[in-house]
Amino acid sequence: MHIKKVIGISALSVTIIMTSAAFAYAKPTKKVVTKGAKKTVINSNTKKGERKNHKSLFNDLVKKGILTQQQADLIQTTLKSTKQGKEKTELKTLLDSLVSAGTIKQTVEDSILNSKTDIKNEEKEGIKEKNHESKFSTLVKNAVITQTDADTIEKALKTKRESMHNEKQSKEKGELKTLLDNLVSEGSIKQTVEDSVLNAKTDTKNEEEEGVKEKNHESKFSTLVKNGVITQADADTIEKALKAERESTYKVRQSEEKTEFKTALDTLVNSSKITQVQEEAVLKVVK
Repeated sequence: MHIKKVIGISALSVTIIMTSAAFAYAKPTKKVVTKGAKKTVINSNTKKGERKNHKSLFNDLVKKGILTQQQADLIQTTLKSTKQGKEKTELKTLLDSLVSAGTIKQTVEDSILNSKTDIKNEEKEGIKEKNHESKFSTLVKNAVITQTDADTIEKALKTKRESMHNEKQSKEKGELKTLLDNLVSEGSIKQTVEDSVLNAKTDTKNEEEEGVKEKNHESKFSTLVKNGVITQADADTIEKALKAERESTYKVRQSEEKTEFKTALDTLVNSSKITQVQEEAVLKVVK
């Protein structure tokens, strides 16, 4: 049975909602690094969908003698700079469009891009919107930009978020339909089952939050089975296909994130900050 795999990987997000980073969506694993006759076990208790603790991971690498503390700090700084560079580029693109439309002046864009917030945890998930508001408030307070400028940019950012949210919803529904179409074509489920699933609505409020989609699908199918719209066998078939799809998507994300991480390490190897042997040892640990 061949099920067409449709892998939805988000395009680069605007600064405040970007979630991609090295080690994201990591599965809980135990990794063994051999050094001499000893075996080092690095255990990540991270659940799927959660971030690994970078600091903890690099502390383990230092403790086991794979990296020096200075090298561990340097790698983390490099990863942070790479992420910040991408985010700044995306914000610049949005501001450029506002300048081109004559909504804000070039000096306003320059002031925002050159400003820095005092919030320590600027890059932690879920507080970027607050950081932008804080940055704009500070700039307004210091008379660098006007409140009108700040309101205009915040409105544009909000519109961008909503647009990306709607695109994501549409894309996910399209991918689910493709998967169901394949199941119908191979005779695993009936067309009426596909129609019922696509037209069903879940009562779960946080349907779109990361990490709860699987629960939402199960809730939707459970309700349909309970109401006699589809059978339990139909629900199991669809859930099995969705699980295969998630695993495929996870592997692609994991591969892309590791490639990004390797690129950062290659830069440090080329500048003689770490050795090739150290890079290979680190990559083995973060598989």
